[in-house]
Amino acid sequence: MGFSTPPSSGGGGGTSGMFGPVLTNAAVPTSASTGLTTWQNQATATVADTPVGIAMTLADSGSPGFSFRTRPAPATPYKVTALISCIANTANYTCSALMFSDGTKNTTIFWSYTNAANLNYLVQNNNNPTSFASNLFVGNPAPYPNPLWLQIQDDGTSVYFRVSADGYNFITPYSTAKAGSFLGASGFTNVGWGIANQTGAGSGPGVIGTLMYWNVS
Repeated sequence: MGFSTPPSSGGGGGTSGMFGPVLTNAAVPTSASTGLTTWQNQATATVADTPVGIAMTLADSGSPGFSFRTRPAPATPYKVTALISCIANTANYTCSALMFSDGTKNTTIFWSYTNAANLNYLVQNNNNPTSFASNLFVGNPAPYPNPLWLQIQDDGTSVYFRVSADGYNFITPYSTAKAGSFLGASGFTNVGWGIANQTGAGSGPGVIGTLMYWNVS
């Protein structure tokens, strides 16, 4: 496990508020401004641009899985840093995630409620948004920051998955060379954000996640 460098600072003056010093791009994200306009497994999910960011709602369902909004990956090297709020039932892996995808398969990092209502962060491979493949990293139960910071990075050779409680100090629970990875050297063609309602029918009110900050650097 390693530590990343902090996000690069932008020009101009600082931004006030709790996370002001790390908000390189302080504009409220929208579907248009982020480019996150393509669904991967919409299912029952809906999105709306709101005064605080892009809100995604996923109703309780008997067919659990992720619903993602995606866009083509930027040219390497790049980092995607996101601040996400998440309201969810405390059962069975309800969560909000950042991901890489080849258009079908994906590799994600997310904070999650587990079956026992513990709070972990995970890095995970999925055959598609509703088909689990393997866990790459499962953290010990830990406080669930809300809103929460996630970051993914592609330097052209390797990819990195990071979490933070303050938007400045990120830990890297998992990284891997792209060659030989689950997505393959040429499979990191899309990036995205989404939520999962893994509770099953009748077990909870669903999930609401809001993408409050999105920055590509």
